[in-house]
Amino acid sequence: MTPRTEEASGIGSKTWIWILGNFGRLFLIIKSWNVAPSKLDPLIPILLGITAFYFVVGPKVLESQNIAWLSVADPVEHFLGWNFYRYGPWGFPIGLSPNYGLEFSNSIVYTDSIPLLAIPFKTISYFLPKTFQYFGYWYLLCFVMMAWFSWKLVATISESKINCFFVTGLFVFSPPMLWRLYGHEALVGHFLIIAGLYLSLRKNQDNRISAWSILVSVTALVHAYLLAMVFVFWLSNLISAALRRDLSNGKLRNEVIVTLILLFITCWQAGYFTVGGDYGGGNSYGYYRANLLTFIDPGGFSYVLKDIARAGVGDFEGFAYPGLGVLILFVAVIPILLSGRTSLFRVLKQNTALVIALLFLTAYAFTNKLALGPHVYVFPLPASLGQFTEIFRAAGRMIWPAQYAITFLIVYIVVSHKNHKVTALLGFAFFLQIADTHAGWKNLKPNFMNEPESEWETPLKSEFWRAAAPMYKKLVHITPVNAMNNWNVLADYASKNRLATDAAYFARVDVAKISRAQELSGQIIKSGRYDRESIYVIDDNLVPQALEHIDNSVDILAKIDGFNVVAPGWRRCSQCPSDVDELYLLDGLVTIKKGDKSVEKVTNGNFASGTTNWRSGNSAKLSTVNGKLRVTNRAAAAGNTRQTLWLTAGSTYVLRFTWIKGTAPFISSAAIVVDGTASYFTPTDGVEFSHVFIAGSSNYIILYIGDSISGHYSDFDDVSVVEADKVVPGAEVKKLSISTVNDNQ
Repeated sequence: MTPRTEEASGIGSKTWIWILGNFGRLFLIIKSWNVAPSKLDPLIPILLGITAFYFVVGPKVLESQNIAWLSVADPVEHFLGWNFYRYGPWGFPIGLSPNYGLEFSNSIVYTDSIPLLAIPFKTISYFLPKTFQYFGYWYLLCFVMMAWFSWKLVATISESKINCFFVTGLFVFSPPMLWRLYGHEALVGHFLIIAGLYLSLRKNQDNRISAWSILVSVTALVHAYLLAMVFVFWLSNLISAALRRDLSNGKLRNEVIVTLILLFITCWQAGYFTVGGDYGGGNSYGYYRANLLTFIDPGGFSYVLKDIARAGVGDFEGFAYPGLGVLILFVAVIPILLSGRTSLFRVLKQNTALVIALLFLTAYAFTNKLALGPHVYVFPLPASLGQFTEIFRAAGRMIWPAQYAITFLIVYIVVSHKNHKVTALLGFAFFLQIADTHAGWKNLKPNFMNEPESEWETPLKSEFWRAAAPMYKKLVHITPVNAMNNWNVLADYASKNRLATDAAYFARVDVAKISRAQELSGQIIKSGRYDRESIYVIDDNLVPQALEHIDNSVDILAKIDGFNVVAPGWRRCSQCPSDVDELYLLDGLVTIKKGDKSVEKVTNGNFASGTTNWRSGNSAKLSTVNGKLRVTNRAAAAGNTRQTLWLTAGSTYVLRFTWIKGTAPFISSAAIVVDGTASYFTPTDGVEFSHVFIAGSSNYIILYIGDSISGHYSDFDDVSVVEADKVVPGAEVKKLSISTVNDNQ
């Protein structure tokens, strides 16, 4: 799908004139309304939001059957999460999605599919087209509501509609919000942050119980990170009201009870509580942080300013560049600040609780691993804080409230300084903001304006998949893991054919559920007893073991479009179509020389000589316990052990070993490194692992623990690398046709 040439090349000068001209015409309309209040005033932010949406995103995302623009990266997770939820059975809580993830399924919350829209659209699913997406509507809503609440916020400090218009534009073209258009649909909802700021700063506190309780609960139905920010706003505002005695004790109590009960019911029914305490977050606090220079690092959203080198890849989560227009205003207010002719400090004192809340969120965003440009300074945290800091591993996002609050403070200083040049300055900042941030959002539209499609291209070309779909109710992956390789291909197939599947990707998973699912899958492989209502896709390393136990009189194990597929009962199928052409039996393709120690390439793989010939990595402690090698973390790093292998380049070898979980909460893994390129594998606890690879000129094996918690360990046993027999094509490779299957009944 190739975008149109005029769109692919960005926005030309003629289009720029048109864009700025339209904003200019909108400005002239507002100027004519600027004298007195008008019933048409609410239309101003709505029109501004719609106009900005049209120029940044475009109208094609509003076509409900168009999913072409959702075909890459995270949007795949979000759409498939919605589609499985839509076609799955209703559960209780109503956010449950049992057909997506199977044994480790959870809810619509953890696919970032925006429960606020998913739940109501599921109720009318019968009336919707077969393929339906609401994420385009959500984008439009975000632009309009961002403009709406920004207008309301600015109106608390300025009665000028023109000034409100210009400042609202600064918020609508805020780079942190625009950047999330690249694939984090729910997180585009920055209007919820602005709404929280507005409720915190508005002078009229009428209906505060309903306003805050609804905002907090609605935010919970959008995204957990936004909920955390808005919840902190509410707490600070509640504390502030209590200290100022704006509310009686009874009203304070009622607000707390109503807000918390409504929030609990919302989170419960949406499915927040479907993931247990151990969700696989790991020791990641500080990786996805905000850089101390984030407010002046344009991150690609400026033609004028250059990007600043960052300390790590994860710093992108804390992106909080406010835009060149806002920075120009900041420069303009510096003389005012230095002169002391401002009520800024009085305003800050009046909102002490809010300031403390913003400082708390900011400190959480910067984390204990402070990054200043490319430099990092680490400060140890008490172990007792570990569970708290790991709740929100992308901590850098918590910088957004501070960015919007600082922008608002700058605007407050500008508009409170009575000067005839204020409007001109705000107008200049507004148009500069649009023009300069174009450097970042110009590349969005080509994807959004691709030719609409109601299906994604798939590599599953074999007729087998079409024939198999009506025969089974589930598509099962062995070994089940969250976000397996090519999970999206299998999940898309399952979604189209209404099959339940564990080929899934969740933002959070219950590690205990995955462990149980892996134990079950290991038993299935060892027993060869497959569920007749499920079709299986198994990992490469399990193929030899599956071949040993499969019942060839009934089931088949085949290589189909690059996937290893077990189809239970296929040989007894009397109704299968006769045009299954690309199905190849794997029987006999790889024969491993078992027990021939003369060709063994691993030294001391049974650990009879202790840890001899095994080298420690990342300060891990190596020991032998009950004849097995134990790898124990001695530092906050993933411990490992390795051994160099002397192999013949170009020859085929088979790696085998057994992993015993130990105390590591995550799946330990292994890697074969060939000429500097690592291939990583995920074994099953207590089940022999095997993998076929081609050697290079430099080869070594790494066995490591999948987490970085000091004291955790895993055991390894019977590590072996032997040369495989040659794969002989011809008679041993049988092309399967329906007649072949039926002849073997």
